[in-house]
Amino acid sequence: MEENKFLEQSHPHLAALVGKWHGMTSTWFQPDQLADESLWQAEFKLVLGGSFLLYTYQGSIQGETLEGMALLGYNPHHQRYEMAWVDTFHNGSAIMFMHGGKKDGPFNVLGSFPTGPDSPDWGWRTEIQPQENGELVITHYGITPEGLEWKGVETIYQQV
Repeated sequence: MEENKFLEQSHPHLAALVGKWHGMTSTWFQPDQLADESLWQAEFKLVLGGSFLLYTYQGSIQGETLEGMALLGYNPHHQRYEMAWVDTFHNGSAIMFMHGGKKDGPFNVLGSFPTGPDSPDWGWRTEIQPQENGELVITHYGITPEGLEWKGVETIYQQV
């Protein structure tokens, strides 16, 4: 029942993510300058009667332990994906709200985060791309106020 409800309201590829995953995460703090590679573990599960997908993960960046979670869904009224994301490394105590993409397209959402009291917000774009070989690639892109976008974090997961 839960899976069917989610499939009706969202993208069928997202329901296929349910389960436990592990994979290598690469992190860049500046364009083309790899800062870290480390192993992460994750789990996707349907919640609230199958209306949403909960993504939880644990790993590290430069030896610092981190954990996070995101709630993913599809808003049929606005016809877009939505995500609320928190973790212990990137967000501090803030919740990043992201949205975008269409039901028949890939999961691709955009949000923003503050960089200081007198500085403009930066953008943050997240893509979730199931691969034909069974891997799952989650890529996050940082976006400067001027519009320069670069890969910030990418995890290539394999299902456990």
